[in-house]
Amino acid sequence: MREVSKSYAGFNANKKVNFNLKHGSIHAIAGENGAGKSTLMKVLFGLTKPNSGEILINGEKKSFKSPLEAIASGIGMVQQHFALSGVISALENIILGAEPQKFGFINHKEALTQLTQIAKDNLNVPWERETNSLPIGEHQRIEILKLLFRKAKILILDEPTGVLTPKEVKRFFELLKNLKAQGHSIVIITHKLDEIFELCDEVTVLRRGQVTGHFKVSSITKDDLVQAMIGRRLKNLPKEKSFAQNDAPSVLKVQNLLVSKPGRGKLSGISFQIKPGEILGVAGVEGNGQQTLVEALLELEKYSGQIFFESKNTKNLNVRRDLNYGLISEDRHHQSLWLDESVANNSVIGLSSRFLKNCFLNFKAVSEFSEKVLKKYDVSMQNVQQKVSGLSGGNQQKVIIAREIDGRAPKLLIASQPTRGVDVGAIESIHESIISLAQNGSGILLISSELEEICKLSDRVIVLRNGEISAEFMGPQYDTQKIGEAMV
Repeated sequence: MREVSKSYAGFNANKKVNFNLKHGSIHAIAGENGAGKSTLMKVLFGLTKPNSGEILINGEKKSFKSPLEAIASGIGMVQQHFALSGVISALENIILGAEPQKFGFINHKEALTQLTQIAKDNLNVPWERETNSLPIGEHQRIEILKLLFRKAKILILDEPTGVLTPKEVKRFFELLKNLKAQGHSIVIITHKLDEIFELCDEVTVLRRGQVTGHFKVSSITKDDLVQAMIGRRLKNLPKEKSFAQNDAPSVLKVQNLLVSKPGRGKLSGISFQIKPGEILGVAGVEGNGQQTLVEALLELEKYSGQIFFESKNTKNLNVRRDLNYGLISEDRHHQSLWLDESVANNSVIGLSSRFLKNCFLNFKAVSEFSEKVLKKYDVSMQNVQQKVSGLSGGNQQKVIIAREIDGRAPKLLIASQPTRGVDVGAIESIHESIISLAQNGSGILLISSELEEICKLSDRVIVLRNGEISAEFMGPQYDTQKIGEAMV
């Protein structure tokens, strides 16, 4: 890609970007949220047209008007949010739109023959099972099989490990190394430094739409990479001490919480409490009751047992309205944002009563508040009046964090995957905000698939497995191996 530029309403998402991908290599694209990483790859995949610049594939100039043209040139892309139908089989998802035909009918036998050959190296999936019934790691493999079935030689993967368990990540890395050995060229968009150093040959860094560095991974350090990504070194300050007020009444007390539902979302009579100033970490493989726990705490799921917030039974209350809860949801698009509304309006969801003037919303005050709280998290945007749907996923997450921590200042914060898809600089800021909230006496329930994050921030850790608390660990020092064993 040579001198590629792409702008939206005067905002430069990419500015004269040069990017070279070598045959049979794994190349990372790193950078802050909103740096232009996904935009650049959408240009390569034909999802958006650049304002200027050119694309060359094996030396031949290309201009893609659609993903179909990119696919025909051997390029495939798996986006951050998987595009699968849950009610059809894995096989049907893979061949959808590219079905082999025989006498005018779909030739499933021929498709399966082709896929069995493609999948022989660590890529087999349960072909006939409905996709909804498969774990998320299998969804990732189905997406990659879709590309290989269409004969893609260049694979673009946007935040590919964001929803995978540690075991699935290890298996996924083995898969990518096999594909590389077969001559495929792979681009990974990622914020995870460890993944870059374990897996990739080269890395290109973008900041504010421009390339700030191109490196062979073997020749740089993590500090060098962070410097190129955010323009400074990380503070990397540990949590110095616990702020838990162990003699005070609990902010949250859960007793014998039982939720009966099919699959892996049940809860089997769990009990725990959170003191003011305490950060309680919840570890576990995703799908073992974490989301059900959040829904029960928000009174969105029927349950038996009791939940108390500051000694008040929450049964049948609208806890977001009646109680001072903050919520960082793992599903930001469906539970935390109005995608068609402005950044400013999204920054005051649930807080709008503070900005009323003569019974009407004071839009100037909303904008001023939004600009103030979002500046702290360095949200990359045109202005606070643009639609929040136009922000990158990481910048959308920053809007939620700013609203729920700085705007709401809650007595209890439920933080589910708070740093998913967020760059290293913002992770540092989010961790500081969570610790500061605890220091001010708030209780925090931290649910994360990042074990390092759990151990860094938590005063105590409980492990959810099959809807039960399988183990509990006291900080500040944790044995991650023992926690991992309790997870499975």
